[in-house]
Amino acid sequence: MRIWVRGQRTELSDQLRDDVHRRARFAMGRFAGAIRTVTLLLGESGEAACHERIRCTVRVRLARGEKVRVVHAGGDVSTAVDAALEHAAREVQRRLELERRGFATGDAVSHRSDDH
Repeated sequence: MRIWVRGQRTELSDQLRDDVHRRARFAMGRFAGAIRTVTLLLGESGEAACHERIRCTVRVRLARGEKVRVVHAGGDVSTAVDAALEHAAREVQRRLELERRGFATGDAVSHRSDDH
């Protein structure tokens, strides 16, 4: 499982990149055999008046080629990253369970914010 952490229209410090990478490995590690890549994109939400100003997009490519994409916004990086990774891990687990039961699954896209 390869993990990529990138900034969207923003520079990420090495410390932030390392912290997010560690969080991603922890959240997705139990699925490492079923995942090819995990990409996290961090950036501003684009809504100046919004209190959820940080957006984290998690893209997961499973070993069989399926893709999972989750977007979360939060008031700070930790909140956005943790929520997005938690949601992505649940979606990967759901996909793998459906696959195990013999159901075909497609690509998933999910958007959420802290308000839920």
